[in-house]
Amino acid sequence: MANSAHTDEPITQALKQLMRERKLTFRALAELTQHHDTAGRGVTYAYLCALTSGREYPSRRSLELIAASLGIEPRYFAEYRLAELRDQLDPRRAGFKAAWRRYLQLAP
Repeated sequence: MANSAHTDEPITQALKQLMRERKLTFRALAELTQHHDTAGRGVTYAYLCALTSGREYPSRRSLELIAASLGIEPRYFAEYRLAELRDQLDPRRAGFKAAWRRYLQLAP
């Protein structure tokens, strides 16, 4: 799974698998994310635990920090790709015409 360009698994499964493959604990991954955050905060151990248990939904920024820490692209995570699509369909972000064109591409 980790060698693929992306996964279709939810973060609850994908992150656990990546951590297992890299022999990382939640605390170790949290520390790595601090090194990839320009503010030095990273994501917390508690947040990572909540992500993998489904109690939290990841932000794009947290996925970017986690991905950088794991040496993968953020688009690896399905939730990141969904966030990109939401932005493409949001007329406030993409503009009405661009959002409508994207919708028409996706609509049956």
